[in-house]
Amino acid sequence: MRPTERKRWIARVAVWLDVAWLLALALYIAGGTSLVPFHGDESMFIAMSRAPTFAQQASDPQIQQLRMLNGTLPVALMRASWRFADYPAQRVNGSWVWGAGWDWNRRNGRKPDAELLALARMPQVAVACLSLPMLFLLGLWLGGRPAAYTATFLIATHPVALLNLRRATLESGLFTASIATVFFAVVWLRAVERRGAPTAAAVIGFALAAGLAVASKHSGLVPVAASFLVLGTAAIRKRSLLVPWLSSGLLALGIFIGLNPTWWSNPVARPSEVLALRQAVVEHQLGAFPGSAYEDLPARVAGLTRQLSTAPPVYAEIPGFGYAIAPEIRAYAASPWRGLLRHGGNVATAFGLATLGFCVLGCFALLRHRSPAAQAVLAWGGVLVAFTLLAIPLAWQRYYLPLLPVEALLAAAGFAAVANRIQVRKRPATAAE
Repeated sequence: MRPTERKRWIARVAVWLDVAWLLALALYIAGGTSLVPFHGDESMFIAMSRAPTFAQQASDPQIQQLRMLNGTLPVALMRASWRFADYPAQRVNGSWVWGAGWDWNRRNGRKPDAELLALARMPQVAVACLSLPMLFLLGLWLGGRPAAYTATFLIATHPVALLNLRRATLESGLFTASIATVFFAVVWLRAVERRGAPTAAAVIGFALAAGLAVASKHSGLVPVAASFLVLGTAAIRKRSLLVPWLSSGLLALGIFIGLNPTWWSNPVARPSEVLALRQAVVEHQLGAFPGSAYEDLPARVAGLTRQLSTAPPVYAEIPGFGYAIAPEIRAYAASPWRGLLRHGGNVATAFGLATLGFCVLGCFALLRHRSPAAQAVLAWGGVLVAFTLLAIPLAWQRYYLPLLPVEALLAAAGFAAVANRIQVRKRPATAAE
């Protein structure tokens, strides 16, 4: 076999191994979905799916308010899933009432049955699996295959990520659309490096991902803003990029509004109304759960550090709810689908701290690298950390989920940089021998 043919054969085998790896991780993510302990928020979002996706006004005022406060895309996917399966609309549960207790909610039809819960979770898990190829490519651009394999492994086996991405909530849509937004921002910047301008696919892909990110959950605006800032910086340096940059922003805004019927009647006034509603919800949460509220910035920094290193999965934020689902928690925690290495104990602590250490090393490595992928991921991480420290009022684990892909990519870049440095140091010694 000629050297060129041998290289092509090796490259093809490597690609097939990449595909097999991603399929295995996707199967692992999907495999434990039915065992995940129920969360009351799943009931709320499934109840929201009773309203037609593109109806401007829901018949239930509570559902209408929830539609204004929350993302619509994951809920629309839930509705499409149970309608496609011919699940009767009249059997869809009502929204969970947190102050009423477990027994009252079950008696009054607020808990979805097993069939409906499985149907609602199915599209969320599928969406989560779609993040893996994009995460792999981002890792590949940051540090080659070692970084790509490390980043996808860290996410697909992370107990906190698995727990939240498998549930019928907004987290899966936000998670994947955020990664897609950064991914297409990198595709855009790489096209500019190669040919001086972004491709139409990059512009449309970025706009679509950005619109879907905010339509999945309003906090999707954070990765969108970070990526839009990076692209804007490139557009300022090269004025010919201003038109595609602004066009993608307007298209993303149009996609978001198009997927949010409650915004159609008055899109100008709606942001202030949503902010007022959100502020009221936060004040209620702070009053109801004072033990979970942060007292100051150092406490927020400590909370963020713990969530990114040693925190085991939290199945329920409210102790009373955790007691009610204790049998489900025990069954899930005893299964092989729970994830790896972050369930408490010395090994989990060491692994979490090592991951955070590699994350810091990755930051320094990318600051020197300054490739399009490095710029986008660093901006994503920086803006997201600032938002988390300043805007997250409660020490609830799911609020830190958007940071996990950033941590995985940075840790993977740090690991790849260390591995590369060791390899470089070994080469002179090998040559001398």
